[in-house]
Amino acid sequence: MSRLSSSASLTQQVYTLIQEQKFKEAIGILSRMKTQFPRSRAANSLIAYCRYASEEFEQAAEDYENLMNQFPTVKDYRLSYIKSLYKAGKFEEAERACFASRFAASEDDTQFSHQLHLLHATIKYEKQEYAGATDIIQNQCSDEDPNTKITEAAILMKQQKYDRATQLLIETITSGGYLPHVAYNIALCHFMMKQYVMSLKSIEDIQEKATRDYQETRGYMGAVSDQIPFDPEFLKDSMLIEALNLKAAIEYSLKNYDKAKDALDEMPMREEYELDHVTLHNTAILNVDDDTDNAINKLFFLLSRPPFPKETVANLLILLCKVGDYERAGELLQAERQGSTKLSGGWGRIGGNGTTFGGAGLRLATGVVPSTALRMGTVPMTAAESVVLSGGVQLTGVDLDPQLREFVEASIVAQSNGFEGYRLFQALSAKQLDDVKRATKTFQELRNGIGTEQATFAVKEQERAVQVYMASMMSMAKIFWDLKKYPQTARVLQSCREVCEDEMAFQLNLAHTLFVQEQYKVALTMYDKIVERQQETSILDVTPIVLANLCVCYVMGEQNGEGEEIIMRVDKEEENALIRDPEKPVLHQCIIDLVIGTLYCSRRTFEFGIARTIKSFHPVEKKLNPGTWFYAKRNFAYMCECFAKHQIALKEETQQQIIRFLDQVDRHGREMFAENGDVAAAEIYEGEYTGKGKENDLLSVGGESGSSSSSSSTSPLSSSRSTRPGGIGSASGDKRRRPGERGSSSMGKRKDGEDGGSTTMMKKKPVTVSDEARLIKKMLLQLWDTQ
Repeated sequence: MSRLSSSASLTQQVYTLIQEQKFKEAIGILSRMKTQFPRSRAANSLIAYCRYASEEFEQAAEDYENLMNQFPTVKDYRLSYIKSLYKAGKFEEAERACFASRFAASEDDTQFSHQLHLLHATIKYEKQEYAGATDIIQNQCSDEDPNTKITEAAILMKQQKYDRATQLLIETITSGGYLPHVAYNIALCHFMMKQYVMSLKSIEDIQEKATRDYQETRGYMGAVSDQIPFDPEFLKDSMLIEALNLKAAIEYSLKNYDKAKDALDEMPMREEYELDHVTLHNTAILNVDDDTDNAINKLFFLLSRPPFPKETVANLLILLCKVGDYERAGELLQAERQGSTKLSGGWGRIGGNGTTFGGAGLRLATGVVPSTALRMGTVPMTAAESVVLSGGVQLTGVDLDPQLREFVEASIVAQSNGFEGYRLFQALSAKQLDDVKRATKTFQELRNGIGTEQATFAVKEQERAVQVYMASMMSMAKIFWDLKKYPQTARVLQSCREVCEDEMAFQLNLAHTLFVQEQYKVALTMYDKIVERQQETSILDVTPIVLANLCVCYVMGEQNGEGEEIIMRVDKEEENALIRDPEKPVLHQCIIDLVIGTLYCSRRTFEFGIARTIKSFHPVEKKLNPGTWFYAKRNFAYMCECFAKHQIALKEETQQQIIRFLDQVDRHGREMFAENGDVAAAEIYEGEYTGKGKENDLLSVGGESGSSSSSSSTSPLSSSRSTRPGGIGSASGDKRRRPGERGSSSMGKRKDGEDGGSTTMMKKKPVTVSDEARLIKKMLLQLWDTQ
């Protein structure tokens, strides 16, 4: 661009850049002008404006302070200075500036006084001094300004007086016309009151208005329901992004997880680095089952770039416990107590699974806005894969649920001291049981008024209280489960039956516990009910391990016909699913066949058991992954042990079939890390079990490798880790995770510079699935040669 000599051309160029929102370039030109005219009011004023617009609030505050001192009679500079301090989070300095500016306000300058008082009320709102903010609004601000009612409504929302807040916001729109951020706050109030239909109606109005405005101002020719293009300038005031995040939160609360994802997909297309903080947070949570590691990295990234959604810390603690990273969870919890954090270490693969707080579960982020839309600045995501918090990121103001804090503490303690962990969970569950009783009593008192706002709140509170209580009880049961003390596990579960009987997680865990104690008849009845409950439109809606364990119950009860019927239904449904989407992984049949194959192998019926195991991998290129291979290889390892002891013999045809299968595994498993070691099986999520992370967490029907003949005859599976039926928490009651789906993260995939995480057998040279297949083949050939 050629250098412009005339000041008129330069001024035109600056205003053109500002109109195009190219603030950095405008600041560059204005800074050069400032070197020639250091006291130029126009140049300094425009630089301050550009810095404020580009969210450089601290620099903008310095610029406006200089302008305020240079031109003390220009009151707009005082207001802009206070706004900049407020936006920079310097609330104490901003409030002091408000007090100082009162002396500059003349008695007849009511407009300046009103704006100053309104800004002061907003600052007190951010400081959570709601009584002081209300006093300023009601006694010092003008009722004629719509922002007065809007700010008062925001304060009422913080005080959970949503009904009154909604009335004020509706009055604002009725008297002053449609305002997007007011419509959004109305939707938010309905959301907080669990009035989801009304909230969705307000969100729909925001979407339609945004699309129509875009059609009128940008000449957009798409339909109202179409996804509009990404236009930062237009979206700035439309509240469309905020509304769609709220829509996702509503669907998430209703457990319509696919619809929640669809809500985010309705947003204008953006690159990940262009996402605002709320959308980035919600994207991470909604895709947590597909890639837990990536979701955790994104939440840590948000913590390193405040301001972050208030739900971030709680959700991160939940996920860290879920993957069994209790050390990092402890660091974060300690940082939250101190109000700042310095977390050490980087993020590679995260191994293992843990117990997560099941009360409120993971939550999507929403926002409460006072007088203008709360917008998060866009930040680059280039470092999201290797995020490390440093520099003392402030966590002050994080509203962490006290029971979540106690739950995480108990989970951490239980890893090293099961008895003490049990005691902490027991104390926590006692308080939570009192909450359940209080919520139930309130609901019963209001049950005659079903449909009223109070009754709706009572129902939701009762449901929440039960979920919180159940999470602690399931964690107590898991302590005994991990110790393989199954009668004690059953006793803990039975102790909460009266409260949790209708909850899916309770039913799953009790069924698993009965199953592992070989009470197949009772377990079969419970699994049958679970299948009826989970099955919506297809048998593939049912968690794979439930179907697998149900088939085993039929086999053990000599009802092979019923088991075969389930297998045939699953096979047919999988064929239809593959026709609809050939690329989608479907592993129900694979898991069922693996479990049945393992059952027969444990009884040394290897001809049928190994054939069933091999059948589960058809076709190998689609069914092979580190999780499925983990369970298959144990059958082959047990077979090798029996051959070494000269306890079995195989037909030559079966031997050739095994070699062909191992060659296929060798060919397709070269880029997959093999899984070894002890991995906990529990995952509680919103009181339900997700089975997230690995297919091997979904597979289990008990047993120990290399056990004695009497033991193996009654224990179908074998492993160096706990693999009882489904595991406490390993079976999924959560519909978000499609049956058999695997995450797209680093699990089982080789990455440059990665040492294989916690699941490799050797640190220097990670062992792949191919390595293990070749080793098993070599062992078998040597054993067969000696027969």
